[in-house]
Amino acid sequence: MFFYFTVFILFITCLISVNLIFGIRTGMNKMYTQLGKALIGFSFLLILHGCSDEESTAEYLNLSALPEIQPEPQISITDTDDFFFGGISSVTTDSEGNLYVSDREKVQIFVFNTDGEFKGTFGGKGEGPGEFERVDKISTRLNDDTLFVHDGYYDNIHVFVPGEELPEFLHEFNGRVLDKPNVREIYPIGNHQILTTFGLFGGADAGEGKYSALLNSNGDVLEHEFRFVHRDDMIIREDGNVTTFIQKPFGSGALLSVGPDDRIYYAWSNNPIIEISKKTGAMADSIEVALPNRETTPELLEDYLDDFDFRDEVEGYIREEFPETKPVFRDLVVDDQSYIWLKVYPDSSTDPNWLILDEYGEPKATTTFDDNFSIEEIRNNRIIGYYAPDEIEDGLSYEVSIYNYLFE
Repeated sequence: MFFYFTVFILFITCLISVNLIFGIRTGMNKMYTQLGKALIGFSFLLILHGCSDEESTAEYLNLSALPEIQPEPQISITDTDDFFFGGISSVTTDSEGNLYVSDREKVQIFVFNTDGEFKGTFGGKGEGPGEFERVDKISTRLNDDTLFVHDGYYDNIHVFVPGEELPEFLHEFNGRVLDKPNVREIYPIGNHQILTTFGLFGGADAGEGKYSALLNSNGDVLEHEFRFVHRDDMIIREDGNVTTFIQKPFGSGALLSVGPDDRIYYAWSNNPIIEISKKTGAMADSIEVALPNRETTPELLEDYLDDFDFRDEVEGYIREEFPETKPVFRDLVVDDQSYIWLKVYPDSSTDPNWLILDEYGEPKATTTFDDNFSIEEIRNNRIIGYYAPDEIEDGLSYEVSIYNYLFE
């Protein structure tokens, strides 16, 4: 109705304008002139109103209106007399469902069978074959169960292959293939490649972003600067020769996941667009998610500052850098069906905090997990991850958990 009314007004305006342009001299000329000006102005306002209406009615996803799946707990692994976790850093599985849990504090990898029964450990602190200084990230290539272990202290990548009981060490290589150090993550791709990502912490480029390189299983560089994703999650202040790094409140970080078709999914957490690359590095697709950047509040700032033991030292920096809005995403996981799982900031505390898109980027469902649950992998309708303890509580206890789920 609004459209037809606007067209009618514009038609009348045009008739009057033509009359004026061709100089039809009548006693009504003055009246036409005034009426024409008024109608032209009114039509212009109608057009602006229509445009603003169109912009203001752009709809965001209503998470609570989507179907919500209810994952069922299947396996829970906590400390026993046989083992205890010191500090879990990563979890992965192989094609038979065996579970591998890396422990940064104990510098070893725990192995459990598909039922969650403890099978043993391998690795350990040292400089010998298959030993590490630190264990940051582990990941399995499912087509041959090759296991990659990232030692973040030396940036070495250790390669293990299946053995009779536990994985056996094959070889290792250094992952620092760029002029920017600090390997952050590793992702097996295809038959012979792995993707390594590099977080920048020091120097002129600090906080700028995250680079990636494509390597083969021997550490040979296939693509030197495979991809770059922005990063803006650090406050960096220099005072003389001292550089201070502080995690920026709700800073924007680079998110990355690899799908079963060897496609690589990148997102900058502050931007609702997911870019998809082929393993050659060529862009394949992009998906825009209809989610807003939720606003922050003064109360949220005070809560954030209260968590610092050294509040007096950082309060000025935090207040200066505290953003008006939160990022769109907090985590990105692609499952074995090419579904995209996005951890988001919900509208309220009762809304789900995970949004699931199908392989075409269409909203499929939602689900909810505690904020301290890290989803590491989603395969065979199983959600695999771990709970990190809340250090405010007495004692520290990690828990590896597996959930089953089904879509309606």
